[in-house]
Amino acid sequence: MSQNFASLAADNSQGGNPAGSLKIVPILAKNFNGNWPIEADITAGEITVAPRLPANTLLPVYEIPVNTIDINSETVGPAGFHSEKHMVEFMTAGFSKTITAELRKYTNAGAVFLFLTPDLKWGVAGTSYKPIFASKSQKFGKKGGEQRGTTLKGEEEGYLWGIVNLADSVVSELDFAAAQVPA
Repeated sequence: MSQNFASLAADNSQGGNPAGSLKIVPILAKNFNGNWPIEADITAGEITVAPRLPANTLLPVYEIPVNTIDINSETVGPAGFHSEKHMVEFMTAGFSKTITAELRKYTNAGAVFLFLTPDLKWGVAGTSYKPIFASKSQKFGKKGGEQRGTTLKGEEEGYLWGIVNLADSVVSELDFAAAQVPA
């Protein structure tokens, strides 16, 4: 028997609902020891199993310019064939050898993206077995006040779920690296 819908207060009455993301953590799909996340890792609407990575893996943290991270999901396909699409877009500011070297790692390399929201919740886009491949677009601007940096953008569809929260208990197990100042 199918589960019926449940009552849900989803209007955020008398509460904030800040959009955007503060930080992004890319994890190269080839670094995983197994598929993550999988359906069994999701309990009551959040991922409750840590990423299947080698012990003592230090996760990179990108400090991204304000209002330049855009993470989305949407249901695609006709009724009876629904799946979810995950979309990731973010921008790095500046032009340095450190940024250039880091962004070259995305060439033909898929990733899973963790991201931190303004209400300090972590979300997950992509999976290790169906990673998101990000394409790069660099802009150098025409004059002083224009943006100079690189935008990375990728999407993948065919997921069984949309963007899902990462449980606080899992976040507390992760080892995040401090952001490096570009040279």
